This record gives sequence, C-alpha cells and structure tokens, in this order.
Amino acid sequence: MKRLLLLAVLCFAFIAPSMAGRVLPRDMEMAVMKSVQFPEVILSPDGFSWLKVLTLGWLNGAQKFQLSKDVTVRNQKNAYVTHGRLSSYAGQPVGVRFNEQGIIVEVWVLTEGEREVFRRRAEAMKQYQ
Repeated sequence: MKRLLLLAVLCFAFIAPSMAGRVLPRDMEMAVMKSVQFPEVILSPDGFSWLKVLTLGWLNGAQKFQLSKDVTVRNQKNAYVTHGRLSSYAGQPVGVRFNEQGIIVEVWVLTEGEREVFRRRAEAMKQYQ
C-alpha cells in the first residue's frame, strides 16, 4: 500500500507541472523560423503584419542570427527539445529571447492560440501609437 501511494505521489509530481499552462515571457521577439543550421538561424517576418510592430522594426526581412551553444528550445507542448530538432520547426512562428550580446538564448515554438494572443496584443499597440 505504501509503495502504491508513493508511486501515485511521484506520478502526480511529474505530471502536474506538464499539465500547467505555459507562461510566455513578455520580452520575446516574434518571428517565423525559416531555416536552422546550428549555430545560426534565419528568422523572417513573412506572413505576419504584426511582427514589425512587436519587434519595433528589428526584422525588416529574413535575417541570420546566432544561437547560443546552450540555447533552450520549448515546443508547443512546453517540452524541452534539443537544438538538433530545431530544424523540424522551420516555417513555424517562434518567440525568441536574446542575451546582452544579441545571441539567441531561448526559442519558444508557438501554438495557434499564442499566435492569436500576440496578434491581438499587436493590434492594441497600434491603437496607442
């Protein structure tokens, strides 16, 4: 009985965090990941009218950026994936965070719902400009 209870507690401890909704950092830059050849990634605003507003013009076309050697990548289910699998997300919208040197340290692959949230946020920002 004690073993069963311990197993149930351990299962809940590992499953509960994965079921929680993820909270995206507010200081992310938004883009579409065009291609990845580690340690470089090409990001583009193509297809997103709100991207230029959110990034304050830092992306005017496809540009190459440097990835940190220990970049963290989260997929749509909030699971960590290795940077080797990053190329499988080419063509998808992502959120990225930069360090002080301008190197990407975090990549978040976005879901449809998250894209919509950022689209609404961009529209709200346009009204205040």
